Amino acid sequence: MRDRRQLLDFTENKARSFMADFTVPAHGIEHICRVRDWAVKIAREEGQDEFLAEIVAFLHDIGRVPEFKNNPELRHHELSYRLAQEWFAQYREFDLLTLQEKEEVLYVVRYHWDDTAEKYPLANILRDADKLDMYGEIGLKRAVEFHRKSGREDIKKNIEANLAMVSRIKTATAKKVIAENDLLRPLYKWIEEHP
Repeated sequence: MRDRRQLLDFTENKARSFMADFTVPAHGIEHICRVRDWAVKIAREEGQDEFLAEIVAFLHDIGRVPEFKNNPELRHHELSYRLAQEWFAQYREFDLLTLQEKEEVLYVVRYHWDDTAEKYPLANILRDADKLDMYGEIGLKRAVEFHRKSGREDIKKNIEANLAMVSRIKTATAKKVIAENDLLRPLYKWIEEHP
């Protein structure tokens, strides 16, 4: 158990360090940490591996750094997958993971933007955790921050797209969180106030 905690701490510190100078609004380490919290909660409620849920959450958006810096031809999920592969090869701390766990983590990171990729239950857990961060006051703030420079119409399109994605939530836990916390209300309210 101690080794797992050490690997989680190492992964978190590595992600924090890697993203320290990343200035793209709405997709920094704060987002990653919220996704981690949601992923762990969903995994616990769904009877899945909380440890792996935390690992994939820390790795899922590390590709945002090279995507926004100088890699327009590859999307962040593919870049996150490639970086995770490199880290697995480079850092002995990841030797704690079995080959099967590494395969699962890499799959989930690579396809965390593809709602049809369901080889592992962890894929739905990460995607739902990532989507939960698009809702509520936090989600509204992220949409406004990310699209502020491009204008109100792009903010509105993003919020509408995020609302449409709620139908693609897969886990009972995430659906329950959205309903119990009325997480869609702030987004609908913003749209009403900005026709």
